Amino acid sequence: MGDGMLVKLTTQDISDNWNLIKQALAAAPPLAGEIEGKYSRVLSALMSGSYDCWFFFGAEDKLKYCLITGFMNDELSGNKNLLIYLTYAYEALSKRDIATGIIAMKRHAVSTKCTQIVGYSNLDYIINLAKASGGEAEYTFFNIPV
Repeated sequence: MGDGMLVKLTTQDISDNWNLIKQALAAAPPLAGEIEGKYSRVLSALMSGSYDCWFFFGAEDKLKYCLITGFMNDELSGNKNLLIYLTYAYEALSKRDIATGIIAMKRHAVSTKCTQIVGYSNLDYIINLAKASGGEAEYTFFNIPV
């Protein structure tokens, strides 16, 4: 397989692999807060196609990481952005694994007429990759429960 491959899951794939996706969600930062019914909301969004789930397979078709993406339309700037909502590694990743996924996400962003890729991460290598790609990584996500 060489550099590995990022595959967009079908609804059948999502159903068949829901336990692996749930594992990724359980370890994810609480981006939308720890809301009641989080798993069923995510499953509904994935099954309806409003968000997508991707698996990256490395050598010998071994599952290495999961991405959940969606689109974020910013009315103020007029930009359509590809949002990487979740990244989760099932095992240690090489720089090549990450770069291969980023290249695939860039192609997807271009094909869906996005201006940029945005996301949430507290992982240094993702932040450094964004900066090395000419992007920004200067802000911190925060939430304030009410």
